Amino acid sequence: MKHRRRTAVLTGICLVLEYVSLFFAYGEDLRVVPLMGLSAAAAGAAARQAAGKSARDFSVFAIIWWLVTILLTGDTFAAWGKQLLSGFLGGGVLFVCAFFLRILAGKYWKRHEQKGTFFTWTDCVLMALPGFYFGIAVGVFGFLMELLLALIAGNVRLDRRIPTGAAAFASCWVCALFGARFMTWYIGFF
Repeated sequence: MKHRRRTAVLTGICLVLEYVSLFFAYGEDLRVVPLMGLSAAAAGAAARQAAGKSARDFSVFAIIWWLVTILLTGDTFAAWGKQLLSGFLGGGVLFVCAFFLRILAGKYWKRHEQKGTFFTWTDCVLMALPGFYFGIAVGVFGFLMELLLALIAGNVRLDRRIPTGAAAFASCWVCALFGARFMTWYIGFF
């Protein structure tokens, strides 16, 4: 009970900090609307996973929120098509990568005769969220950061699942604040 309360308070504080930082970064720009929904979904997933429950509802909410905000914030069919294509390409590629990681983790668990699931379908969706919201270029950076954070937070131990909800929360926060700067820096090499 005490652990759950502490997790809820910490998640709430991080969510408020993320909302404040997004407001300062984006101001009243409409691009902040999908990011606030993404923040809420990732924070909810982190809290649910910390309580030992499934975060499936929050991952589904994040995808539906992404689709709804594209339809509400796009002003032309070309803008909708571009955002949908970018998101589906980025999210799809990262979901396939997460699926292959799931297969590898399953084989690793089987080899070491461990029981339980280390990496679920919900984890695959949570790891693909940066691709859906930020496109393939920033999404790959977010995916790698999310994977690294999840493995570090899970202590790379076999007796517990990796916390992809918390890693998605941190990764998407960094992508929202620094994704455009990262792309400018990366494109500067070419």
